[in-house]
Amino acid sequence: LKQSVIKQINSRSNSLHYYVPVKLVSLQTQVVAGINYLMELKVAESNCLKNVSY
Repeated sequence: LKQSVIKQINSRSNSLHYYVPVKLVSLQTQVVAGINYLMELKVAESNCLKNVSY
């Protein structure tokens, strides 16, 4: 779940660098017709450029 959130953040950001997770601050779930998640992450910009293949 955390990795899919980071992928979304990186795809939507205009930064030249990738963001990486630093700390999972909180995680809450809510059961409705499915499961909703509320995740609070602390992220930081990495040294890895988006335009370079790794």
